Amino acid sequence: MAPSYNSESKASELVAHYASEIAGKIILITGASAGSLGESFVKQIAIGKPAILILAGRSVSKMQGLIDELNATHPTVNVKPLPLNLLSFTDVRKAADTLKSWADVPQIDILINNAGIMAVRYRLTEDGCETQFQTNHLGSGRSDPCFCCVR
Repeated sequence: MAPSYNSESKASELVAHYASEIAGKIILITGASAGSLGESFVKQIAIGKPAILILAGRSVSKMQGLIDELNATHPTVNVKPLPLNLLSFTDVRKAADTLKSWADVPQIDILINNAGIMAVRYRLTEDGCETQFQTNHLGSGRSDPCFCCVR
């Protein structure tokens, strides 16, 4: 039986409890940028020793410090950056194609949709959708099926 978790629970407790379900898995997380909730999550999940940890975000350069840190602190975890801009359906498709081209990623075992924006100025994306709605809902809706069916 799983222990009870609440707002006082620490990520390290969850990782410890689910370690057997994390170890050796291929995990993809969106929105793992420096200083974000995603960064904190990734640092904890890496302790569980996934085989591959894919960090998807708009800017690989903004994730590079985190990637370097993870490579230094968890050398057995293969950390891979994946450029992903949820504000563009074309970019979502490119990210899916990139993922499918990686021979060492036959499937995604765990997908964490962490990327999101809030309270941004109203504007439309190149796809004609409101930016917050596309980032938080439509972009994930387009990417999830592509990411979950890699091969």
